[in-house]
Amino acid sequence: MKTNQMTVKKMQDTIEKLSHDSVFGCYTRQAVELRWSEFSLGAHAVIFIDIDDMHSLNAKFGYNGVDERIKTSISNHRKNDVIAGRYYSGDEIIFIIHNEKIVQCAERIQSNFISNGLSVTIGISTQIENTLQDTVKPAMNLVQDAKKNNRRGSINY
Repeated sequence: MKTNQMTVKKMQDTIEKLSHDSVFGCYTRQAVELRWSEFSLGAHAVIFIDIDDMHSLNAKFGYNGVDERIKTSISNHRKNDVIAGRYYSGDEIIFIIHNEKIVQCAERIQSNFISNGLSVTIGISTQIENTLQDTVKPAMNLVQDAKKNNRRGSINY
């Protein structure tokens, strides 16, 4: 292999590694943004989740314990139906749904987190827009409204 081909291959490998969040076992936000046109193709919805009471969870399970529980919860989704990615730097995660059974997908995601001792508040956006931000914003607003109104652990659409 020529030197230029090796350099390109090495850069591609590095980009692929940087596209994945090894802590949560999903895509990084940057990867989802860069690949939005690909990931959103044929999508039926985006589910935005925010993990409830992170401070008390970190105190109860420790940071690494919480991270492992989140990673396990995310890894239990159907890979052909769902693409998961971090949205902010904390405990906000999006799921791009390629399945018409959107509410059932949200319930399954919620169940995965519950079975790992975590509660999540969920918002669903069914309007797939040209940008990730425009698609996620309605779901994010639903989650913020639910938390403001003390409806943690709910699915909102």
